Amino acid sequence: MIEKEIALLDKLSDYYEEEIINILETKNKSIVNIFEWLIQKEAKNYNLISENSVHDSVYVNISSRIKKKNSFREKLIRRNLGSALINDLNLTEENF
Repeated sequence: MIEKEIALLDKLSDYYEEEIINILETKNKSIVNIFEWLIQKEAKNYNLISENSVHDSVYVNISSRIKKKNSFREKLIRRNLGSALINDLNLTEENF
């Protein structure tokens, strides 16, 4: 049973790397761009900017990341999300 679940987790991780990561990275860039635009637009209204005679500095920094395949797989195992997903989807080798 455990061997089958490990094989399915490997398949899920491969699928994530091959199909999902690029989609997430594209959506992530879009979201970051929206927030950067909003912050630039509203920085003065919310005192997020320091002005001097040389340049303006914004006090906000946006960072984000998309998990890599191994980190994704490790989280599925550590939080028992992989087993839950396999059970919820009734996932098997045959119907993957």
